[in-house]
Amino acid sequence: MIYALITLISFLIALMAYRYEKLFAKNKEILENYNKELENELKIQTADLVKQKTLLEDSEFRWKFAVDGSGDGLWDWNAQTNEVYFSPRWKNMLGFEEHEIKDSIEEWENKVHPDDLKQVYKDLTAHMEGKVESYQNEHRVLCKDGSYKWILDRGVIVKKDKEGNPLRLIGTHTDIDERKKYQEEIEKANIKFNSIYNYSLDSIVLLDTESGNFSDVNQRATQLYGYTKDEFLDLKIINIEASHDEEKIKETQENIIKRGWDQFESKHRLKDGTIIDVHVNAVTINILNKNYLYVTFRDITKQKELEQKIISERDFISTIIDNANSVIAVIDNEGRMIRVNKYAQEFTGYTQEQIASEPYFWSRFLPESQKEKVLDLVEEAKKGHIIKSFKNIWVSKDKEERVFEWSNTLVLKEDGSMNYFATIGIDVTQKENIQKLILNKKEEFEAIFKYAQDGIVISDLEGNLLKFNDSFKNLLGYKGKELLSKNFYEFTVSKNREKIIKIIQDAIVVGHVENFEKDFITKNNKTITVHISISLLPNKQTLLFIIKDTSSIKLLEKQSKLASMGEMIGNIAHQWRQPLSVITTSASGLNLEAELDMEISKEQIKEYSNLVIQQANYLSSTIDNFRDFFKDDKDHKIIKIDKVFNYTLALMDATIKNNNIRLIKKIEDNLLIDGSINELSEAFINILNFRT
Repeated sequence: MIYALITLISFLIALMAYRYEKLFAKNKEILENYNKELENELKIQTADLVKQKTLLEDSEFRWKFAVDGSGDGLWDWNAQTNEVYFSPRWKNMLGFEEHEIKDSIEEWENKVHPDDLKQVYKDLTAHMEGKVESYQNEHRVLCKDGSYKWILDRGVIVKKDKEGNPLRLIGTHTDIDERKKYQEEIEKANIKFNSIYNYSLDSIVLLDTESGNFSDVNQRATQLYGYTKDEFLDLKIINIEASHDEEKIKETQENIIKRGWDQFESKHRLKDGTIIDVHVNAVTINILNKNYLYVTFRDITKQKELEQKIISERDFISTIIDNANSVIAVIDNEGRMIRVNKYAQEFTGYTQEQIASEPYFWSRFLPESQKEKVLDLVEEAKKGHIIKSFKNIWVSKDKEERVFEWSNTLVLKEDGSMNYFATIGIDVTQKENIQKLILNKKEEFEAIFKYAQDGIVISDLEGNLLKFNDSFKNLLGYKGKELLSKNFYEFTVSKNREKIIKIIQDAIVVGHVENFEKDFITKNNKTITVHISISLLPNKQTLLFIIKDTSSIKLLEKQSKLASMGEMIGNIAHQWRQPLSVITTSASGLNLEAELDMEISKEQIKEYSNLVIQQANYLSSTIDNFRDFFKDDKDHKIIKIDKVFNYTLALMDATIKNNNIRLIKKIEDNLLIDGSINELSEAFINILNFRT
C-alpha cells in the first residue's frame, strides 16, 4: 500500500515535471518570438529616430546657415541651465574669435551696456511671461576693442515645460550700428535745422510759388510781423509788401525762379501798420517735386537809420578830426602822409599839400636819434606787422619839440600787405614833464624816508607793517625782518590800544591825524614817549606814520615844570605874606587889647574874626589853584580862554605886584578852544615870565 502510494506520488511528480518542462519550453518559445518582434520594432523605432534626428540636424544646420549667411548672429539659450550657444557670426560681429567667448548667460550680460541692461531684461521678461509674442530690443554691446556697437536683439521661446515655463529660447543679433549713427546724425541735423530755423534772428518763410501763400514761417517772423503762425499761413506777399504792387511782386518772383536766387531791399508792413526796412534773400528749392521760395527777411530799419545818421554826421566827424587837439594822420604804402589834420599842420608849420608832396616828407619832423626807429616801424607795417602804440618826439619847422603818444591802426590789402597806416598822436609833453617831476619827488621822498631822523612807517589799514626806515628800527631796537611780521598796535601799551585804534580809524575817515602823544614799547620792553602823525595815502589802502621820539623833550618838560614849581613856590610865598601879615596883625591886636585889659566889643571880635576867615579862605584858594596847576592833567576839552587867563593871573598875582607891573587886560569872553587848562595856563605863565 505504501509502495503503491509512493509509486503514485512519483508518477504525479514525474507528470508535473513533464508538463512544467513542456510549459517552460513553450513559454521560452513565446518569449523568444516576443523578443525578436521587440528587437525588430526597436530597430524600426531607432531607425526612425536616427532619421528624425538627421532631418532635425539638417534643418537646424540650414537655419543656422541661413541666419549666419544673412549677417546676423545666432544665440540659443537653455533657460534651465543658463547655457547659451553663440554662433561664430555672433562673436565675430563683436570682434572676438570663437574660443574667446564662453557659452554662458554671464558672457552676454557683461557685454550689454549698463545703461541698457534694465530695459533689455524688461523686454525679455515681458516675452517670457507671455505678454508679447516675441522678444525684441535695441541695445549697445561691448566689442573687443572697447567700443560699443548697437545691435537689434530678437528672440522667441521654442520649448516650454508642462506648466508653460520657458525652457529654451532662440534668437538673433543684427548689427544696426551704422543705422543708429545715421539716425543720430539725422536727429542732430533736425535739431540743428530747427534751432537755426526757429531761433534765427532773421524771419524765414517758405513761399508756395503756385498759390503765392506762405507754407511755413519761423518763430522770428511771427514775432517781427505780429501775426500768429496760422494767420501768417493765410497771407500772401502782397499783404506785407509795402514798396511794390502785385504785378511787380510777380515779376520779382519769376526772376528769382529763373535765376535761382536773388537779394534786394524793400519795405514791409507789419500787422499794426508799421512800415519797416527789410533786406530780402530768396533761394529756389524743390521739396517733393514742388518748387518753393526759401526767403529770409532781415529787419534793417535801424541800420538804415544809422546809415542816414552816418551820412548826416560825416561832415561833423570830418570837422572833429580837423579840429581835434591831437595829430591825426594817414600814411600810404609808399610812405606818403596823404592826410593830416589841421592841428598837425599848425604845429609842424607845413600845409597838407607840402606834407603829402613826397614820400617820407614827414620824417623831417623826427629828431635824428629817433628817425631810424620810426622808419623801421613803417617798413614793418608794410609787411603787415604793426606796433599798436609808441612814444616819440616831433619837431616843428621853428624847432619846437613836443612829445606825442601814438596809437596806430593798420588797414591791410587782401594779400596781407599794408594799404594804409592810420595814427593818432596825443601831445603828452606836459604829462612827461609831470612824470619827471613826480620821479624827482619820488627820489626826494625816498631820500627823506631813508635818512630822516624820525621814524617813518607805511602800513595797511589794519596796521600791518609794510615798509619802514632805519630810524624806526633803531627807535624800537628791532631788525627789519622782525618788524615785517609786526602790527602797529603791538607797540602800544594795552590800556591805550582802544584809543589808538580809534585815532587810526579817524585818520582813515578824515585823511590825517596830527601830532598825538602815546607811549611805545621797545623790543627790550622799555617804554618811550613818542608823538605821532598819521596820513591816509592817496591809494586809500595804506597809512603813513611819522614817529618822533619825545622822551628827551618830556625830560626837559619835567625840568621846566620843576623850575616853574620853584617860581610858583616863590609866588606862593609872596601871596601868603600879606594874608599872613593881616592874620598876625589881627591876632596881635586882640592879644594886646586883652593884656591891657581893654574892653573888646562883640563888633571888634566879629570884625577880627571875619578878617582872619577871609584871609584863611584866600590862602586855601591859593593852595587849590597851585595844586591844580601841578596836576598832570592831559585831558582835552572845550575851555574858555579868558577863564584860563584869569586863573593864570591869580597864580602870578604876587610876581606881578612885586615887579610893579601894571596889567592892562583886554580879552573877549566868548573865545573857546579844545585843549588842556594846565597846558594853556603854563603857556601863559611862560609868556608872562618872559615879559617880566
